[in-house]
Amino acid sequence: MNKELREVRILMLGESGVGKTSLILSLVSEQFLDDTEDANFDLPAKLEPITIPAEVTLEKIPGLIIDFSFREQTDQDLVNEIEKASVICLVYSIDSEESKQKLSTFWLPKIEEIENTQFKSSSNFQDQSQFKRPIVIVGNKTDTDFDRNSPTQDGIIIQLVRSFSQIETCVMCSAKTLKNVPEVFYYAQKSVLYPTAPVYDVDKKQLTLLGVKCFSRIFKLCDMDNDGRLNDSELNEFQLKCFGVSLSSSSLQEVKSLLRSNSENLIENEITLKGFLHLQMLFFKKGRHETSWTVLKKFGYAKTLSLSQEYTSISMKIPDSCSIELSQKCYEFLQFLFNKHDKDKDGCLNEKELGELFSVCPIVPWGKDVHNTVETNLDGSITFCGYLSQWILTTYFDIKTSAEHLAYLGYNNFFNETLNSAYIVSRPKEIDISKKQTFRNVFLCYVYGRKKCGKTSFLQGLLGRDLVQQARINPDDITRWACNLVQFQNIEKYLIVKFKIIFFNY
Repeated sequence: MNKELREVRILMLGESGVGKTSLILSLVSEQFLDDTEDANFDLPAKLEPITIPAEVTLEKIPGLIIDFSFREQTDQDLVNEIEKASVICLVYSIDSEESKQKLSTFWLPKIEEIENTQFKSSSNFQDQSQFKRPIVIVGNKTDTDFDRNSPTQDGIIIQLVRSFSQIETCVMCSAKTLKNVPEVFYYAQKSVLYPTAPVYDVDKKQLTLLGVKCFSRIFKLCDMDNDGRLNDSELNEFQLKCFGVSLSSSSLQEVKSLLRSNSENLIENEITLKGFLHLQMLFFKKGRHETSWTVLKKFGYAKTLSLSQEYTSISMKIPDSCSIELSQKCYEFLQFLFNKHDKDKDGCLNEKELGELFSVCPIVPWGKDVHNTVETNLDGSITFCGYLSQWILTTYFDIKTSAEHLAYLGYNNFFNETLNSAYIVSRPKEIDISKKQTFRNVFLCYVYGRKKCGKTSFLQGLLGRDLVQQARINPDDITRWACNLVQFQNIEKYLIVKFKIIFFNY
């Protein structure tokens, strides 16, 4: 369901006679068409799909309204339509107790059953939430004399909202008087483009755990000086990146006034992580979902709150005779990250500092073996040269992992560019050989030999370690490659050395 969104497909469901078709007609014609009052008009059982032009919709994504009627369609048609829908408008008539009861006894269980079946039949390993459509409950016929404020009326709908997390909102409207008719379809589109459930728990009135994780990453990426707070300059930069406008002095003070209710939200008049999360929660509480979703999308998140493939991948062809290297821009970004997290300013990253650097990633990608793969100081902290060497090594052998982690670390937002600018592809080896010249900065060298002939010592020697230091290495952490900066004719290049064992048959 969560493929690249090209249109918002709005499916209208509900009992016969609740006004699904009339709501659509009222939206399109901006008048109420009634076959009981106009002898020349015959209200159809269902309408053909109605397109909402992109220019009048949220984010310029066209809408498609699908009418459904059991008078002309079958159970299988219902399954097909639900599977194709982006959002479902579940309509009842406020003067019909039966249509209201059917929401909980038939329609909502039926939708859940179809979505569960679709999930189980999917061949891909996906999150089940991807098959859950947002639902908008629509109470039609507010023009009637029925007591809409009765406890029973409100109680049933409130209970539904509490029981079904897919329900985004409830809209009371009248196809006859046109009251709130445009709002029905506005909120339907909004529930698809800016869904509540992944980010905000309506029952608990707080951000979901996944929402907290995503906004925490964004906060850390925007905390340029890594002091755990957003100062006015960092806030303004955040505002520019996400919304394209500067934050005025009055707006800045207004934001901070919202946070002063809790002393932990502000420290020395600067916004803490707790304060930043509180702001995002307030946006959802006040129905300003689009504000928080603009931020999430800017930092790469799709509707499932995972980083989108477009954000984490590159679109570069790498011919067999070529290799891929880090660009100058990428070196600048990596140096910024290193300086940001080298809190003790000793020119190295210790285990804690390295963990903090990668805290915005799903996992720390470098294991214990990294300390025997690249240059470290005597305490085992990774030097700046060793840090770059590990990135170069990862990029050379596993470009996908390299790109994903650069994305999580915020490369895209740092330069406001795609990951393509982080890499360069070398020219083919054949050309280098024929011209007896190369512009490559990274070279791969294989070392062949039998077991215990000294290959590991050779690799560790590249990292500047003598035999005494090598003897302290845990055998389980020994790797088959090493990478370091070397000089050749006064030019610095990175050399990757990888050993391969040769087996002899006697």
